Amino acid sequence: MYDIGFFNPRRGVGTSLIAAHLLGYLKDHGIYACAAVQRGDGMDHRELEERWGFAKKLGHRIRLADLEPPRPGPFVNIQDIRSTFPVFALRSLLCRLSIVVFRDEESFVRGVAALPSLPGTRLCVWNGASEQQRARCRLPASARTIARFAATTIPHCAALERAHETATLVWRLPGGSESPGGRAMVRLMREILRNTSLEVDLLQKARVPHVVAAEGAAR
Repeated sequence: MYDIGFFNPRRGVGTSLIAAHLLGYLKDHGIYACAAVQRGDGMDHRELEERWGFAKKLGHRIRLADLEPPRPGPFVNIQDIRSTFPVFALRSLLCRLSIVVFRDEESFVRGVAALPSLPGTRLCVWNGASEQQRARCRLPASARTIARFAATTIPHCAALERAHETATLVWRLPGGSESPGGRAMVRLMREILRNTSLEVDLLQKARVPHVVAAEGAAR
């Protein structure tokens, strides 16, 4: 099992959207992946259905990590780490890659504060933030020794809004693979996987047409 964690500094920054796209990207490339929600407090099965209806519609299995055991065998486990999860327990998750998603100054401050407690390699991603917002937020020197920003930023994009509203991977939408958000999402998927030790040859086994088109557009 290979664990990738998405840390949510606060609600509404887009962690579940990006995590669901990573699930879909892995599945399209023949890699079994599932999602586990580290809920902290205040999340029940109904909220799980609401937040992860996107991924469930795509055929992914979602579970509350503290209630349901993982399946045996090799697979990628995407952990959606809620902001209510206790900070002191973050390292117990044993994620080999921790991804922190920022959208504005508030989520940036909260996410940076959690960086020292996150396990594994730490990758920070901007989602839907303006250039001015990104310019105002710089990692402090102490954080730069343990984390870095992804080279890819996800722009505010109508195609990604449609993906969220329709619970569809952006590269499966008409024109989605050519949209700024679609191209950026595919580049981010590739960048995330370059920060893992997953075998590259696994990503070459399946050549799914809509993924091939999206990757071509992302170059």
